[in-house]
Amino acid sequence: MTLTNEQRSVILAKGKLPITVDGVDCVLVRTDVFNRLSSLLGEDWTHEEIRQALSRSATENGWDEPGMEAYDTYGEPQPQ
Repeated sequence: MTLTNEQRSVILAKGKLPITVDGVDCVLVRTDVFNRLSSLLGEDWTHEEIRQALSRSATENGWDEPGMEAYDTYGEPQPQ
């Protein structure tokens, strides 16, 4: 894979680079970033297990309580 100078600058500065592969959104990350994430998640977790763990965490931390839906659009411009 050959990166443009702009892409090289982004991944060197931020450690990650959003890319699209055959219409699928992906993120290219530096090895040091990948290793930190892998150590947090463990290598044996499937995508479904990670999704379920995130869902349980959100529920256990009260993100499904009434009124929390306001955070679904937090930071987005609100209609006047």
